[in-house]
Amino acid sequence: MSSTACLEAIDRGSRAALVLDLGVHERYGNQVFLDSGLPRTFRQITEDRIGTPAPAWRDGCFHGAGRTGTERIADRVEELLASGERPSRAVWETDYFRSAAESHLATAARLVPRQSPLARRKLKHGPLKGTLSHVAYNGLPPVVRRPLKRWAKDHQLF
Repeated sequence: MSSTACLEAIDRGSRAALVLDLGVHERYGNQVFLDSGLPRTFRQITEDRIGTPAPAWRDGCFHGAGRTGTERIADRVEELLASGERPSRAVWETDYFRSAAESHLATAARLVPRQSPLARRKLKHGPLKGTLSHVAYNGLPPVVRRPLKRWAKDHQLF
């Protein structure tokens, strides 16, 4: 089982084991489970000798004294609703959020340069058809534009 799936299984109270036969390494993310009591060999797993998490390790990982993640989230929501506090609004004012937003916007601007609708139509259809398409789209109501577009297509004008 992967380390993330193992943590989710433990949090939900399911039995879990991590295979020791494959080794313990940071790239596997299984080094955090060494003191958990969950690493097992293939033989132990096939013999159904799957352990339970060590209480000290579980409390250190989950900070919850035996409560599931769902229970902790529900309690926090109820606490916030009762207090009237809305921490999500405060997030917008943090330096971290502003920095992340600026970084995202700068990256997005480099990846997708902003172009006017006219420039996009000229690029897609050529200067003449793009300009006519833009004028028709912005200058004519759909009730006129759609039949005109069908007529032009039927007569292969574009």
